[in-house]
Amino acid sequence: MILLDTCVMIFDALVPEQLSKKALTELEKGRQSNSLACSDISLWEIA
Repeated sequence: MILLDTCVMIFDALVPEQLSKKALTELEKGRQSNSLACSDISLWEIA
């Protein structure tokens, strides 16, 4: 499981070019294995 930081979630959604190649690779692996997660507080921070 990969627990995403709020900033990473926002950057991935809005400006993925700001993330490193390593971060993008790991995010893609997480998507493929359905192992990405975020904390409840991240949803509150975004709202």
